[in-house]
Amino acid sequence: MEVIEDLYAILGVEENADDVEIKRAYRKLAIELHPDRFVGKPDEQQEAAERFSKVSQAHNVLKDKQQRADYNFDRRLRSGMTESVLQENEEKVAPAIADDDPRRMSAERKYNEGLAYFKTDLRMAVDSFKEAVRLSPGVPQYHTMLGVAYQKHGWPTYAVSELKTALKLAPRDPVATKWLRQVEAVIKEEEELKEKMEKKGKKGKKGKNSKTEKPKSEKKAVENKFKKKKTSFWRNLLAPLLGPK
Repeated sequence: MEVIEDLYAILGVEENADDVEIKRAYRKLAIELHPDRFVGKPDEQQEAAERFSKVSQAHNVLKDKQQRADYNFDRRLRSGMTESVLQENEEKVAPAIADDDPRRMSAERKYNEGLAYFKTDLRMAVDSFKEAVRLSPGVPQYHTMLGVAYQKHGWPTYAVSELKTALKLAPRDPVATKWLRQVEAVIKEEEELKEKMEKKGKKGKKGKNSKTEKPKSEKKAVENKFKKKKTSFWRNLLAPLLGPK
C-alpha cells in the first residue's frame, strides 16, 4: 500500500488546528527553509528545497476546507481499512444466481465492475454500484459498496443513506457498521470544526465593531453639537440682513 505522509506532522500542528495556526506554522517553516539561509551549502539547500515543497503541498491542502475534509477522511482509513473493505466484500459469498434470472446476473456483473473501478475511477465505481443496486436492490453488499464509494467521492450524505439501507437488509453486517461509524464521525467532526470557525469569526467581528463604532448616546451628542454650530453659523451670517431681534 502507498505510504502517504501526515500533512499535519509536516506542518507541526494538531489535526484540530484552525486556519490561523496552520498559516502561522507555514510561515514559520517558510522562513526556516528559505534558500538564503543555506548560501554556500548546496546539499543543505537542496534538502531544504525538498522539505519546503512538502510544506507547501501540506499547506495548500489544509488551507482549503474541502480538500482538508477529504484528506481527514482518507487519513483515518490509512490503517488499511480501504483495502480490507474490498477484500471483505470480495470474499463474501454472493447469493446463488439462478440461470433464468438475467437481472440478478447483470447486477452481479455491475457489482464486480464497481470493485474493479474502486481503486482507479471512483466516478465509474459509483455508476456501477448504482446500477447493481437498481437491478437487485435486496443485496446488502451492493448498498455497502455504493455507500463507501459515495464517501470516497465526497458525498457523505448519500453514503450514510446507502450504509443504513445495507444495515436494514443485514443488521449485523460488520463492513456496513464499521463504515457507517466512520462516516458519521467524520461528518460530526466537520460540523464541529465549522461551528468553531464560525464562532471565532463572529467573536473577531464583534471585537472589531466594538473598537470602531461609537455608542449611540455619543453619536447623538456629536450630532446635536454639529446642529448647534450650523445654526449659529447661519444666524451670524444673516444677522446684518435680519436686523436686531
